[in-house]
Amino acid sequence: MDNEFLYYYLQGSYMQQQIGFNEGTGATVSNIRIPILLSMRMELPALNLQRQMVQVLDAVDSKIELNQQINKNLLKLIDGIFNRVYLGSELVKNASRVKLSSIIRTKSGTFNPKKTSEVFVNHFSMPAFDAARFPVVNTASDIKSNKNVVEPFSILVSKMNPDVKRVWLPNTSKELLNVASTEFLTFNADVPEMQAFVYAVVNDKRYQKYLESNATGSTNSRQRVLPRVAYSYEIPYVKEVAQQFGFQIVDIMDMIKLNKEQNQHLIRLRNVLLPKLLAGDIDLSNIKTVMNNA
Repeated sequence: MDNEFLYYYLQGSYMQQQIGFNEGTGATVSNIRIPILLSMRMELPALNLQRQMVQVLDAVDSKIELNQQINKNLLKLIDGIFNRVYLGSELVKNASRVKLSSIIRTKSGTFNPKKTSEVFVNHFSMPAFDAARFPVVNTASDIKSNKNVVEPFSILVSKMNPDVKRVWLPNTSKELLNVASTEFLTFNADVPEMQAFVYAVVNDKRYQKYLESNATGSTNSRQRVLPRVAYSYEIPYVKEVAQQFGFQIVDIMDMIKLNKEQNQHLIRLRNVLLPKLLAGDIDLSNIKTVMNNA
């Protein structure tokens, strides 16, 4: 058996159903015992077909990884431009310091799931951030508590456990209402260049250190930053320079969002391809030609 094929096969619906059926419960997490896993029956295609399937799925995964690496590099680029162009400006060096709350709106609308006419919402939750930094579509009736409304030019920053950096540049939906967990602080801009500027500020390591040093709570698992403290962070501010800087990086931020969106499409494509490949619904006889022309 091809090892990479096994990796993908275990993610297939057939094996996931078997794993779920035989799942046990440990002290803190669900688990499955090795003897049970080894006893599960697998319907395996010929080795050459396994490798052809892996070739297709690997191509999708490679593109996902490439997009992730591009985004990491783009974030480093934003950080470098922020330090060089904005903070390095003589006007900014000599400017007075202002609180974030004086240059950005910190109040958001409230989504009440018990009083809404929405059927589905685009939900920016903590698990969604940790999984893929991408929102999930939920039915409104499945949401049990109030959420903050996410605007087109919002930025989300987690107030929970600030030692773990969670700064979210949202991919908002134009069709659905966008809502976020109240564990996220919202920074709402009116124009994309100000969203870009504030994103650079809150994504900067100095802001993260500020949040860490001002967290309350006795243990790491329950540390929080008070909203008024998070919004009181001070920066040297010159509006014209901030706007100019924002204009410079708006296209970079759009590319980051585009790459994240493309990765979600690729993940869905991979999830559709896997069962079809295993079922033999896709002709792999000319796979080399297809992959060479991809």
